[in-house]
Amino acid sequence: MGIRITNKMMTNNSLNNLNVNKILHDRASTQVATQQKITRASEDPVVAIRALRLKSSLGTLNQYYEKNIPDAKTWLQNTQTALANMETCASAIRGLATKLSSGQYSLSEKKDLLAEYQSLREQIYSEGNADLSGRSLLTGHKTNMDLAFKKEDTSASYRITERFSGTDVESINYVSGAVNVNSNDILASTDTEYDQNTVKNNTLYRMRLSYGDLSENSDPTATGLTYSSSGKLSTDLTVAISGSTTGYVKANVKLDAATGTVSATIDGTDSIGGSYSAAVDSVTGIVTISDSSGTVVGNFNYELDGNKVTASKTVTVNAVSLSDAGGNDAAYLNTSAEGITFIKETGELILGAGVYQSLQNCGDDAISFTYEKTGFGEGELKPEHYFDCTNLVTGAEYTNQDVAQSINYTVNFNQTITVNTEAKDVFDHSIGRDVDDMIAALEAAIAADTKKEQLEAMLKDSQYSNKKEYIQSMLDAVEKEQTYSKNKLQSLAEQSITNFNGYVGAITRAKTEVGSKLSRLSLVEERALKQQTNLKTLSEENIGIELSDAIINQEAASLAYNAALTATSKIISNSLLDFL
Repeated sequence: MGIRITNKMMTNNSLNNLNVNKILHDRASTQVATQQKITRASEDPVVAIRALRLKSSLGTLNQYYEKNIPDAKTWLQNTQTALANMETCASAIRGLATKLSSGQYSLSEKKDLLAEYQSLREQIYSEGNADLSGRSLLTGHKTNMDLAFKKEDTSASYRITERFSGTDVESINYVSGAVNVNSNDILASTDTEYDQNTVKNNTLYRMRLSYGDLSENSDPTATGLTYSSSGKLSTDLTVAISGSTTGYVKANVKLDAATGTVSATIDGTDSIGGSYSAAVDSVTGIVTISDSSGTVVGNFNYELDGNKVTASKTVTVNAVSLSDAGGNDAAYLNTSAEGITFIKETGELILGAGVYQSLQNCGDDAISFTYEKTGFGEGELKPEHYFDCTNLVTGAEYTNQDVAQSINYTVNFNQTITVNTEAKDVFDHSIGRDVDDMIAALEAAIAADTKKEQLEAMLKDSQYSNKKEYIQSMLDAVEKEQTYSKNKLQSLAEQSITNFNGYVGAITRAKTEVGSKLSRLSLVEERALKQQTNLKTLSEENIGIELSDAIINQEAASLAYNAALTATSKIISNSLLDFL
């Protein structure tokens, strides 16, 4: 049985077909105009989702390639330049030391070398102030701060805690009894001979602080130098004792893990050959040392952390000023065996023989000393970049021990690069302090040479004719001083060569590491460019359409649409009345 088809049904079907062809024609025309497959996500969700993902990836990659990589490259290039300048400066200082160690120099030549040292001393740390658009390159996260003072700052004030190792304890030569050549004193003197035995070459022990022109710590909770040793269940600590045969004793602190009790033994003999004993106070954590007669001669502290035993000793430090101590000799030569003299102007800790023995075997960062400094000169490194310290002006506290301050740039998907080099990992105050030692030794040698010239001139001057014997004895003493000063200068120069080989090597390694990062970054940049090209191609292939195909599709859609128009017009133009 057939179905009756009405005229209205035919009209509706024709209009529907016409609308479908119209939509297809519109889509084809839009594709030709936009050269894209879709204009709305609903047209093809798969293409739309892929397009969004590709666009997001391409946008992120553009950020890496156009912003992050160039920024990282500029940072590294500027760092490399700064390190290269420092390397040149350190190499020049090493060259001066090589000159001094290998030849005899006249007074004028020594003065020229001194001027070169002073110039390089001012320059070397200023290179560390390199920046990029106002951001310091070598100061870790503190990019808003310079590495060194750009100009003298008399108001800056810090409390600084500096840590040392046993290897930082050193022996030095100190020339005492320097001859004072004064024409008026010579003419007025009634002596016939100058005692040249007053000129001596002394071996001293010291630890050199990172700054000069210091003051003692005003915090009453930390008044001395502290050193320590640690171990599992037991540890050894050397303690300076003035009455012992060696000037020091070795203490052993032991924890009984089963009972939790602590005991201590002392290795050493007192002045009468007797043994020392130790009494442990488990409440206060103090170990008291007594000699064979029962007299308390020293003490130290201990702490427990699980099975870890830490023994520590704080040595009282005697702070002196060269102007108040009665001259340099009084400041340098009056340290007791168990004492420490803190010379504020030079920033040196002169150690007694017993303290020297106590400290020289300490491990890394096992020694600490806190001091204060007010007023910094141009080119001096700022403490906050190197030490645990407190800015006494602002109250800001800084912690730098074992704290890395890396600045990382993301340069590709899941790929980062550390762009910054921290100054504290490359160089420290030792460079400047070594130069200070060389400058002081040069000045002493120049002073001795100058005094020799003065005395030789006096011997030829008729006004000193009745003082020639005395002047000659002074000249003998000055020549002795000159020999000691020359030997000290040469020894320091030889040591300086070794030290600066290490400094230059450290800077060179840092520069090489930066160069390696630049090479790696170039590879990343090249790969990012290829990725960018590939993503653009994929994006175009995903949503783009070939123009020739789009035109063909448009023509086909146009023909279909026109045919539908023709057919529909014929159907709609006829009605039932036409056949009645």
